[in-house]
Amino acid sequence: LREEHSLRELKSMGVTEPEILLSSDPALFIEPAPEGEIDALFARHGLKTGDRHICFCLRNWPGYGEKAQIFGRAAAYARERYGLRSVFFALNHKKDGSPSAQALQFAGKDAVVIDEAMSSGAAVGLISRMEAVVSMRLHALIFAASQSVPVAGISYDPKVHAFLDYIGQDNCEGFESVTAEGLKAMIDRAVSADSRHICEATERIKAIESRNTETAAKLLGVK
Repeated sequence: LREEHSLRELKSMGVTEPEILLSSDPALFIEPAPEGEIDALFARHGLKTGDRHICFCLRNWPGYGEKAQIFGRAAAYARERYGLRSVFFALNHKKDGSPSAQALQFAGKDAVVIDEAMSSGAAVGLISRMEAVVSMRLHALIFAASQSVPVAGISYDPKVHAFLDYIGQDNCEGFESVTAEGLKAMIDRAVSADSRHICEATERIKAIESRNTETAAKLLGVK
C-alpha cells in the first residue's frame, strides 16, 4: 500500500491476509527531464524561465462547471498578490484540457494552458519549476512533493488527502466544499510554506519504497 489511510482501511475491514506492506508510490522516483527539454517546453508556450509560476492541475468531476471560476479567479489572485504567472497543466492530456480551458477564462490575460502529450519526466521537470502546485490530480501532487514544491490539494477522492497526510501536509480541501476565499488561503499557505519540510517528509517515505521491489522479487521467487 502507498499510504497509511489504506492500511487503516484494510484493518478496519478485518483484512489481515495475505501479508500487507506499507510502502510508497514509485512515481516519487521519476527523474525530471533534462533542463534543455523543459526550456523548450517553456518556450513553446511563451513562458520565460526566469519568471515565477504557479501550476494548476485540474480534472473533470461532477460539479466542476460550477467550480471552474473559483480556480480561475484563484489564478488571478496568485498573479496579483504574488506575481505568479499561472500554468494550467493538463496532466492527462486526453481528459484535462477542457477543465483547464474553462478555468482559464477567469484567470487573466497571461495565464496559459499546457495541453500536450509528454513523458512523465517532462511533467516532473515542468512541475519542478513551479513556486506552488494546486492540484486535483494525485500524481501532480506526488511529482511536486518529489521536487519539494509546496502544494495545495483539492480532494475529489480520499486518495488525494491520504497522500498529503502521509507526507505531513494538511493544505487540502474537499472538492465539494472548496470556495474562492478558501482556495486563496490555501495558495497563501503554499506560497509561504517551507519546502524543507516537504523534502524531509518525502525523503522519509522514499526510504521505504524499496519494499516494492523487494516484495516483487519475493513474489517472483527472485533472490
